[in-house]
Amino acid sequence: ISVTGVQTCALPILTAAYRAKALKADYPDARFVFDETADRLKAAEAVRAALPAPERRARARSWVQAQLARDADGVAVNPRRIVQDRQLGDFRVDVAYWFGHRDVNNFGVLIRPLTPATSPRPVTVAVWEEGTAAISRHVDWIAAECGQGRAVMVVSLSGMGTLKPDAINSYPLAAGYGTWHKLSDDLQWLGDSMVAWRTREALRTLEVLRTWPELSSEDIRFYGEGRIGVHARLAARSEEHTSELQSH
Repeated sequence: ISVTGVQTCALPILTAAYRAKALKADYPDARFVFDETADRLKAAEAVRAALPAPERRARARSWVQAQLARDADGVAVNPRRIVQDRQLGDFRVDVAYWFGHRDVNNFGVLIRPLTPATSPRPVTVAVWEEGTAAISRHVDWIAAECGQGRAVMVVSLSGMGTLKPDAINSYPLAAGYGTWHKLSDDLQWLGDSMVAWRTREALRTLEVLRTWPELSSEDIRFYGEGRIGVHARLAARSEEHTSELQSH
């Protein structure tokens, strides 16, 4: 429902903004939550700016590692292959799902050359926008990787591709106050973030690959592309493993 093109759920926000402006006019010295937040931000930025660059980087790395070190409450990845060794054009394909978090599944498509391998294959984990739903847009890159004798695991992390959530309101999924806004806010209130959540899932993908004997756990790389590639970049730089990183 809309009123002159404005979503009704936005009206309380507009009304509050109008009242705040009117109150400010009557009481110029009045302070609002925005003012307090802005002051705290300035104070935090001043503290950060006063730190030497190496210390800032060390603190940032320590914080990121703490976020990525959260476990999945002891939940095993428990991978299940629902399609195995099916020929598709010039490739052999497996399809699987597993637990990225408790009660939350991730999804992946493993693509290999048709020619049988004489030893466990090295594998590249591909992380890009729309995950497995965008495989057709990356066929040339996949063919190049397989041409080097590697397997490629294309993953759909939480909310990507076939795992895209249903909308919880009338806004587009990625719009302000839309579904992703709500889910991201929920994670932040829990002391987490969508970036850390998905990066932990990317790291859990390594656990899946290491359970498959036809793949080499000694040569696992991440490939990250675009905005979503941040999960691959963070995972590849995690101290928990030594995977190589490719990015685009």
